[in-house]
Amino acid sequence: MLATSWNASFPTILTDEIAAEAFGGSEALQFKFGDHHFIAQITRYEGAEGGLLIVFQEMDRFEHLIKEMDSYKNLDVDLKAIFDISYDVIYVSDGQGITLRVSSASERLWGV
Repeated sequence: MLATSWNASFPTILTDEIAAEAFGGSEALQFKFGDHHFIAQITRYEGAEGGLLIVFQEMDRFEHLIKEMDSYKNLDVDLKAIFDISYDVIYVSDGQGITLRVSSASERLWGV
């Protein structure tokens, strides 16, 4: 492994941002390097010598996850609408019998 300084490896990336956020705990920053967009998760390390832990990930992965989350949110909104307008008694519970969701008809019928 080649040991080198931050400025030698990344002379134009995040230097001002790191200086500003280094003592703020944990921070996520976005930046561009060449043709690629990245997110850097910066966490203050409180070990013996202190310092920063910086994890880089390409934005493409996060954009995919955001689209997937939006899809699940839309499904949740649709399911909630079905539960709210249904005249049927719909009751959903987990494996331990804990109620997760009930239709509005169930609420009216059971008075809960």
